[in-house]
Amino acid sequence: MTVQPATPIVPDFNAIITGLSLMSYPQFSDLDNPNKLNNPKKLDHPDRIDVDEFAFTFSVNIRIGAIALMIAGALTAIYSQLDEKQRDVANFGTTTLGVCIAGASAIHAYRGLIRSAKVQEAEIRASRAEIIASRQERNLDRDNEQRVRVLDRTINYIARWNHPDFASSRATMKKVLLDSNKQNIKLATYLDAHPEEAQAVVSILNFLEELSFLTHEKDLDKDKLASFYRAIFDMVYSDFFQYIQARREEKNRDKLYEHFEKLHQEWQINGGYRG
Repeated sequence: MTVQPATPIVPDFNAIITGLSLMSYPQFSDLDNPNKLNNPKKLDHPDRIDVDEFAFTFSVNIRIGAIALMIAGALTAIYSQLDEKQRDVANFGTTTLGVCIAGASAIHAYRGLIRSAKVQEAEIRASRAEIIASRQERNLDRDNEQRVRVLDRTINYIARWNHPDFASSRATMKKVLLDSNKQNIKLATYLDAHPEEAQAVVSILNFLEELSFLTHEKDLDKDKLASFYRAIFDMVYSDFFQYIQARREEKNRDKLYEHFEKLHQEWQINGGYRG
């Protein structure tokens, strides 16, 4: 009977070397290191970081390769001195060690992927928060600009009442009231007989209606207007309400000067400074 010589079995050192290389790969080790993830230099100098990471990777791989080569050489020398039974045991141990290292490498890689996903999620949240903050800042700027425009228009409408162009109309309103009282006739009747004076009164009422409409549209500052116009509204409304009613009936327009009337009522209810 011829005995076939046993085929020499070489330990699976490749599994060990592969596992060590995977565990040393920078992208996974960096993901487990928050200091490297949050390194501001990476954001300021991305090109330089790429070179540094390449140098680091090359250096680590050289070291791992050298260590693995020495370990493989030492184990091979020891393996050559073993008998067949001891070699079987050594082969089993080496294979088991390689499988364990490969499994550890897979777990390490999985942890790196999870860490990477968390980092990306955090970056997305930070980016969204930055966008929201920027949007809120722009909205605040627009609101401030709008308030400035409203204030400018409000000051302009306050100044217009005292403008010389309105002086004659205001004087005419006073004259109309005095003359109608002296003649003991209704204001509407007096103005019908004096169309030029009626036109001056209408121009004042139209101006106050325009001001009231813009106030309700929030194009003017209601509180600041109230501090100046409330007494004027009281006077005009009480003295010329009958004339307004007569014009509504004459023109069949129930909503004629409705904003003027509504704003006057709001200032009466709210004391002139809120609403």
